[in-house]
Amino acid sequence: CSKICSVTGSTHIQTFDGKHYATRGSCEYTLVEEIRAATGLNIAMANPDKTSSNYKELT
Repeated sequence: CSKICSVTGSTHIQTFDGKHYATRGSCEYTLVEEIRAATGLNIAMANPDKTSSNYKELT
């Protein structure tokens, strides 16, 4: 089965299990992290400047 997580705007996060969060701080958030060290997968979101409009897509 496939699942989707998303980050929209500078503060809105939807997790793989469908939960929604609104971030309010200038922080770094880990969105996806591989449990096994073999692949080294780690996808993070940094939100240091909430006035910025930089959008990126990761597949």
